[in-house]
Amino acid sequence: MAELREFDLPRKLLVTMYLIVLSCGFFAAHLYLHYTMAGVSGEDTFMPSLQDISIHFHGDPTKTRFKTMVLGPMKRYFMEDDAKKPVQLSPEEQKDLDAVLAWNDQGAPESGYWDPKEKAKTKDPKLVYTLLYQHNCYDCHAPDATGRSAKPDAPLNSFAAISRFTKPDSGMDKGRLLMLSHVHLLGMAMMFLGAGIALVFSSWSSRVRSALVCGGFASILIDIGGWWAVKYGGEPWAWTVILGGTLMAASFA
Repeated sequence: MAELREFDLPRKLLVTMYLIVLSCGFFAAHLYLHYTMAGVSGEDTFMPSLQDISIHFHGDPTKTRFKTMVLGPMKRYFMEDDAKKPVQLSPEEQKDLDAVLAWNDQGAPESGYWDPKEKAKTKDPKLVYTLLYQHNCYDCHAPDATGRSAKPDAPLNSFAAISRFTKPDSGMDKGRLLMLSHVHLLGMAMMFLGAGIALVFSSWSSRVRSALVCGGFASILIDIGGWWAVKYGGEPWAWTVILGGTLMAASFA
C-alpha cells in the first residue's frame, strides 16, 4: 500500500488542503465553546470549566434562563449606549436592572410584570413590562421584532411569553440535546473518518495508527456520553466531557 510520502502532487494537495480546512473547523468549534459556554458560572476562563459544563447541560436551580441572560449578553442593553465597552451601567440603569432581577428572584409574579387587567397598556415605571419597554427590549424580543438582533422566537412582551424563561434553570432541553447528539455523532464521525484515512496512509507504526484511530472515535462517545451523564448526574460527571474533549483534541492533533 502506498504511503503518503509516495503520493503524487494532486493527491498530496487533496489530503493537505482537506486537513487544513478541517483544522480550521476544529479550531472554530473551540472558539464557539468559548463564546457560548465558558464563563456562564461567572468564572473568567477561556475554555468551559466543570461548573460551566454542569450549568450548560444540568442547569442551576438557583437561576432562571431570564436571569442568566440579563446578567450576561443582555446586560449591555440596559445602557443608553449599548455599544460602549466595557459594560458599565449608570446608577439609574443599575437600578432598573436590579428591579428586573428582584422580580425574577421573587418568583416572577404576573402582578410585578404588568397590571393583570391593563396588561400591555400599563405605564407604571415600577413594573417589569415598562422597564423592558424603556430599554427597547421588545425591538428584538417580540414575535414581530425587526431589531438588528431580532429574537422573535424568544419574546418577552407578554407574561405568558416571558414565563417560559423565568422557571428554575433545568439545563439543556432533552429534545435539543438529542438533536445535538445526533448531529455531532454524525459530523465528528465523518471528521475522524477523513483524518483517519490520511493517518492510515502514513509511515507511522501500525500500533500508533491503531491507537489514534481508536482514540479519535472513542473520544466522540466519551464526549457526547458525558453530555447525558452531566444532564442527569450534574457536576460530578462534568470531568467526562473534559476527558472526551482532551482526548479528541490530542487524537486529532
